[in-house]
Amino acid sequence: MTFENMEFSGPLITVNIGVSAPVQKIMIELNIQVPAPVSCTALIDTGASSTVLRTGIPALLGLRPRGAVPISTPSCHECLCNTFDISLYFPSHQLGMDQMIAI
Repeated sequence: MTFENMEFSGPLITVNIGVSAPVQKIMIELNIQVPAPVSCTALIDTGASSTVLRTGIPALLGLRPRGAVPISTPSCHECLCNTFDISLYFPSHQLGMDQMIAI
């Protein structure tokens, strides 16, 4: 990515999103096939307090919401969004997160 692209699009990075380690452990114990992580492009937002997924990604992983939280955006104040247990993988590094929000 060039500086010009980053200036136009923002800081983008390829990530893989998968089921969380605890969910993966349960699936293996129950002899359920663990879905392959989904590859996508992510925008790094240093001012964000949570991570947002594109609608449809949780379904690709067979995830069910574990709850909902209110978020505020320029177009919606306190919209309820589902939370999911996921793992977020960066190239050659893994970061497991407790929850993701999908809107």
